[in-house]
Amino acid sequence: MHYRYKSLTQRELNRAYEGPEFELADKYGEHLGVIFVTMLYSSGMPILYLATGLSFFVTYRLEKWYLLQVWDCLKCQKCTL
Repeated sequence: MHYRYKSLTQRELNRAYEGPEFELADKYGEHLGVIFVTMLYSSGMPILYLATGLSFFVTYRLEKWYLLQVWDCLKCQKCTL
């Protein structure tokens, strides 16, 4: 972040303020891991269903905000099928 104030060109300044790239595969893996652990241990601890639901709700709200405000999605939109 210190290099933000020492940029010589507009392109360097734009790159300094871009957010990290959105990695869908990483997020998908994290969600599958949470579901796996919940299903594995929930027979002994049924409260995990509630904790998982709360976790997914908070994750949804935070990732929605990050996706709209922080993450760099322009690279994602350039992908073709």
